[in-house]
Amino acid sequence: MEWKGTNDDKRALRDALAWLKAEQGITPYQVALRMNVDGKAIDQSTISRWLSSRRDPPPIDYESGGRVFAFLLSDPALWSPHINGPGLAAEIDPLSLGFMQFLAALGIAATPENQRAATAFCGHYRMVRPWWLARGRADLALASTLEIEDRRGLLAARETQSYRDPSSGIFVNEHDEGVLFQYGANMFILMREEDERSLKFMVAHYVYPAPSEGTRVTAFAGHLIAASGKGPHPGYPFYCERIEQAAEQPRMGAVPIKDLPDHVLEYIAPERVG
Repeated sequence: MEWKGTNDDKRALRDALAWLKAEQGITPYQVALRMNVDGKAIDQSTISRWLSSRRDPPPIDYESGGRVFAFLLSDPALWSPHINGPGLAAEIDPLSLGFMQFLAALGIAATPENQRAATAFCGHYRMVRPWWLARGRADLALASTLEIEDRRGLLAARETQSYRDPSSGIFVNEHDEGVLFQYGANMFILMREEDERSLKFMVAHYVYPAPSEGTRVTAFAGHLIAASGKGPHPGYPFYCERIEQAAEQPRMGAVPIKDLPDHVLEYIAPERVG
């Protein structure tokens, strides 16, 4: 929803502020306090005057109303059904809320519109990247599965690896879980490995088609850094391609580079294309 200063906008802002006070216990004073800390000055008496007015719509001036309206959109803790859509505020669980507030503190917009667009990533993917377990195995790639789902407002990611390393014979059974978010033209995934002190950081600079509400991303590619131990922590390109959930479980582990199609090699081993 965009603030245009119309009568309907003023009513929506009044109803959102009233809902926050009645349902969430967030008073006009607390809204003003949050805004003032963020450098967007507003007097709590102004907000209180809007709520207590008997006029319909309330006497909300364009500039002040726009500032408060934009602030309610920017802070997930202040989302309401009157501005953000029916049921949305009630769907956000504590983990989702905490992470989106963290993003907001960094200046990364965690608006409902962004979240709805990002759900285009939801689904199952086969992820391929260069083989890294043994140096010198440029003939192999590593395949795993990646699942992305909407968990009540938070986009969660889970990578699964289950295979035997052909070089050492060691069986690898690894699960990494984390969160997905968009910033600018890129998509990011931050994951940690279960039971290990290991973090993965992924950034996708290629996404097809462009994520929007009602679409499904079919492929994305970028770079991944896995940090475990003292390092160094090199980065690797990756390519993810959507698979149908009902399809046969894709092959994991070592995959011969020569068996990969050119559209995958273009991202993880461009020197092999053609």
